[in-house]
Amino acid sequence: MRNPALYANGPSLAEGGWIQRYQNVFAWSIPLAAISVANHTLSAAFSVGTGASGPEDWPPFFGSIIHAWSVRNFWGRVWHQTMRRFLSAHGKFLAHRVMGFKPGSTASAYTQLYVAFFISGIMHYLPEYMALRHWGGGALVFFLLQAVAITLEECVLAAGHWFGLTPSRRWKIVGYFWVWTWFAYCLPIWQDPLLQKGVFEEVHYSVIVMWRRFHAVSS
Repeated sequence: MRNPALYANGPSLAEGGWIQRYQNVFAWSIPLAAISVANHTLSAAFSVGTGASGPEDWPPFFGSIIHAWSVRNFWGRVWHQTMRRFLSAHGKFLAHRVMGFKPGSTASAYTQLYVAFFISGIMHYLPEYMALRHWGGGALVFFLLQAVAITLEECVLAAGHWFGLTPSRRWKIVGYFWVWTWFAYCLPIWQDPLLQKGVFEEVHYSVIVMWRRFHAVSS
């Protein structure tokens, strides 16, 4: 079924109430993840097949969704980690060399957290400008909000520990719903300007449609 929110001049991902917002998270993320995995798999097959690298150099592109019971876990264990070393290096440099925080300290950890998401936001914000031709995109705000969400999460977890609550399957289920709700809330901030511009028209966004178009051209 066609999702109008994924087309140019379509409605916001935030429209239609929360049930629709939850559905939109999947409508946007699953094709993106599928395309990313397909690209990763094809690149791995070519690289390993030509002897340029070994299978051990190509771990799975995404982690298991079972770990996505917190925003921190989503970004640190589930989403791809291709930029992790680059982002961590800059965060550690600022925290330890510039600000002089002790490695392992709370100040160091949160400095690295916010620096990583700030740089990630900038890296997405610049291509976003090229697509939109203005600076009104939401990438920078979206990625900085991830650091804020993680900070709030850890405050809640610390409070729960203080009250004697321990991790359990029940709380992880609550965590999954929290993460889903969080992205249902904040994803439109980033994606609405791009989707309404037509950057991700569904004809280019669907793996199946892309394959059919390729097959039609090549046959």
